[in-house]
This record gives sequence, C-alpha cells and structure tokens, in this order.
Amino acid sequence: MTDPYGNHNVHHHPAVLAAVPNGCRTALAAGCGDGLLTRNPAARSASVTGVDRFRK
Repeated sequence: MTDPYGNHNVHHHPAVLAAVPNGCRTALAAGCGDGLLTRNPAARSASVTGVDRFRK
C-alpha cells in the first residue's frame, strides 16, 4: 500500500518547518487541505490559521 501523504508537500515539509523562526507568534497554512501539515507549525508558534478552498 502506498502512503497517502507521500506527496510533494510532505517531502518538503522539514525544510518549511526549519524556516519557522524561534518565537514565531502567528503562521498561515495556505492550501492546507485536511490540515496534516498544520500541526507541526502549531507546535512552534502561538497561532496557526489554516485556509483551503473546498471543492465539490
């Protein structure tokens, strides 16, 4: 079975997290989908807002 989250975003997520500065107060997760990758920035900043477009 393939990993459902084995995609481009997951592959580059460690580099994105490394760019979050210490003491970050707010973060924006644009195009966050189901929110999988918003949990880790939430551990490094006081507030994270996730935004994605719902498609029918």
